[in-house]
Amino acid sequence: MVVNVMVVNRSSLVADDELRVVADALQRQVSEHLAPVWGRSAALRFVPMGVPIDLDGWILALVDDTDDGAGEPNGGNVTVRGQPVGRVRVRRGWDSDDWTLAASHELLELLCDPHGTLTGCQGRLPNGTLFALNVCDPCADRRFGYRIDGVLVSDFVWPTWFGEPFGCVDAPIRFDHQGRMRQPFALLEGGSAGVVRGGVWKRVSASGDGEDVDRYDRLGQRLANFELNPDDGVWCFGRVRLDGCPKATPLAW
Repeated sequence: MVVNVMVVNRSSLVADDELRVVADALQRQVSEHLAPVWGRSAALRFVPMGVPIDLDGWILALVDDTDDGAGEPNGGNVTVRGQPVGRVRVRRGWDSDDWTLAASHELLELLCDPHGTLTGCQGRLPNGTLFALNVCDPCADRRFGYRIDGVLVSDFVWPTWFGEPFGCVDAPIRFDHQGRMRQPFALLEGGSAGVVRGGVWKRVSASGDGEDVDRYDRLGQRLANFELNPDDGVWCFGRVRLDGCPKATPLAW
């Protein structure tokens, strides 16, 4: 499956020329690394600052975060025509590695789970544990990223990380692209995963700590309560309770 994704610059902190180079590196990551194992690919098209967006395509948008860093996290919305949108909020003080890593992270998760509805299961339902299909979260720390043409991109887990031989793997089996993980459902230092425990979503870290999912979190996005952004025609999802979150859709292609 190949989808068209516009890489859109709406950030005053990132120059068009910088993002154009990064988009080329992201294209290589998707085509050469993600697609062979996940069967998800994309044709990326760079859209400079001020150029209108084609709402019929998928969107990866770089936008400015608030000055105090308290804005909404990176994550997704949909356009008024129902196409998935990934947002990367660029903060003042970030270096280029910070936002390129975030852009790679969001793009790969957008392609693998565009509407935030897929999970893998550890064990068998109804007693198994559901894991949100966020392919970069378990290895998200920048020290585990790698470079393509000098651009820092995110590591990501393979389908085998979810404990099942699904996907389009045509290579020696591993659990993440960089080959650092040794078993399914492992979390690298600084990594995390969204899981269902006790009927509600929790975010667990490599240290084993669990916490309730914040209503601003990626797991709560792309749900209900739409509101229109008149600038780009993007429907933004409101903040909702996650207890009844429909993210328990089994992973199936």
